[in-house]
Amino acid sequence: MKIDSGDFLAIMGENGAGKTTLAKQLNGLLKPTLGRVTVDGDDTTKKSVAQLSRKVGIVFQNPDHLLFSETVKEEVGFALKNFGFEPDVTVKQVERTLEALDLAHYAETSPFLLSGGERKRVA
Repeated sequence: MKIDSGDFLAIMGENGAGKTTLAKQLNGLLKPTLGRVTVDGDDTTKKSVAQLSRKVGIVFQNPDHLLFSETVKEEVGFALKNFGFEPDVTVKQVERTLEALDLAHYAETSPFLLSGGERKRVA
C-alpha cells in the first residue's frame, strides 16, 4: 500500500479485519514481524512513536475525547492549521473533506450536537 504526501486516508472495515493493527503498524505502536513498514521512507522500527506521530494520526473509538472546537468546520480544519497549511488550502481541504464525509451541511454546527457516528467522522 502506498499513500502519497498530502493524502488523507480512511481505513474502514468489519470488526477483526485488521484496521487497528494496520494503524498501530503505521504509528509504531506495533513492530512488523515480517516485511517492512515505512512512513515517508523511514522504517518504523527505527523511529519512536513520538517521531511517527508527526506524520501518522489515529482517530480512537470514542471521538468525544478528541473533539474540542466550536464548529465542525473548525474541528476538521484544526490539524491542517496546526501543521501550518495556508488558510486558502485549509478552507478548500475542509470543504472537500466535509463533502466526502457527507457532513457539509453541519459545517457551522457544534460537533457535540452530532450523532455518535457523525462525531466519529468529524474526529
